[in-house]
Amino acid sequence: MDRLYTAVEQQKRFVADASHELRTPLAALRTELELALAQPATTDWPRTVRDALGDTLRLQHLTTDLLLLARLDAHTHDMRPATREYVDLTGLVREEMARRHPPPDLAVNLHLSNTSAHAPILVHGHRVLLARVLGNLLDNTERHATSTITVRLTHHPDRQQAILEVYDDGPGIPLEHHARVFERFTRLDDARAKDSGGAGLGLALAHHITTLHQGTLHITESSHGAHLTACLPTHTVTPEVPGPPSP
Repeated sequence: MDRLYTAVEQQKRFVADASHELRTPLAALRTELELALAQPATTDWPRTVRDALGDTLRLQHLTTDLLLLARLDAHTHDMRPATREYVDLTGLVREEMARRHPPPDLAVNLHLSNTSAHAPILVHGHRVLLARVLGNLLDNTERHATSTITVRLTHHPDRQQAILEVYDDGPGIPLEHHARVFERFTRLDDARAKDSGGAGLGLALAHHITTLHQGTLHITESSHGAHLTACLPTHTVTPEVPGPPSP
């Protein structure tokens, strides 16, 4: 009964937080459009449309994250074992890094340690979700980095573990908030405030997805900047050896 009560309370809290997050951009969008319609002759329509588009995109990203969280919580289709595959983590990191377009004032460094094209780092899971982990970590660092972002992928075959690190040279995350940042709708001080573009779901999603892949995501202590480390179990696929020809 205690577990059931806790689950119900968490669900109520999640619905209330989600409603609040959706209400804010909706209210801003409505206000912009009402003001524009009230004074159509003096309205800067290109600016109004740009602002409305920004609020619409924020709503789209937020609802996408909420739907993904709900789907992961319910362990629906995307998390069935039959839908998993062996994902080459090295290739995934390279592809995701190539697809991104960080701000021109940020330098992004990629380091692949103990990796080889002839021995891929295989993680048993869902490619799209694993890419989402890296994407969310990069989104977080891009919002708060001062000038540099570093991504490092290291493979430890003896421990059957891949370590993905993403860190920046921004203000960092205070030690007392290291656990709380992985909770849903969590924002910290002004350096990580709502107007920077985050809804407080990115790290929560990354943590949830990593856990579902039997991995961990935590904050590594750093002298400056935020240093996030994801550890994922790796697998070795033994090639099939053809049997003797039939007589």
